[in-house]
Amino acid sequence: MIDFADYFKNLGQANGELADVLLRRTNEAMAHRPHGDAAQWMSVIESMPETIASSVDFSAPAVRIGEKGDISETDRNEFAEKLMAFHPWRKGPWEVFGVNIETEWQSDMKWDRIKDHIAPLDGKLVLDIGCGNGYFCYRMVGAGARAIVGIDPYMLFVMQYQALNRYAKCDCASVLPLKIEDLPIDRHRAFDGSFVP
Repeated sequence: MIDFADYFKNLGQANGELADVLLRRTNEAMAHRPHGDAAQWMSVIESMPETIASSVDFSAPAVRIGEKGDISETDRNEFAEKLMAFHPWRKGPWEVFGVNIETEWQSDMKWDRIKDHIAPLDGKLVLDIGCGNGYFCYRMVGAGARAIVGIDPYMLFVMQYQALNRYAKCDCASVLPLKIEDLPIDRHRAFDGSFVP
């Protein structure tokens, strides 16, 4: 089972009422819209090498989590193999412990086109609609956003985020398995801005 506790605790500091609603709706979505591969994906995540990322960089074109030296070559090869369970990877690029995750889209090019149009993000609470695996969520954290609510109904993308955040340990952003209709009706007042990549 995915543990969203730290994320919702942090989100509650930004907007407690919103955090309560989203936690309830996330739990409902997990219970009522289960994915047949979810247990297998969680098993892969839980079996990934135990290590700590010495640093993260959410402002680089390839979101970087950890350094090559944070993990042994054997563990890095095992990690790269386990990432294959989450294909296809759409949004990226990513570099995790020296492993480059090949993605279908070069989302850094899109970020370069839009970042100045959504700035400044300092201290903002942002909704990322259709966030995929959270690439833009991390980039917005790197640009100073206080908290990001990423929503995407496709459980594969939620699990990709969970696999990466196991090491990034970013509790101010998350990918929730929600649809736009799962959000409160007054969502425009709940957020400082919304982003549709």
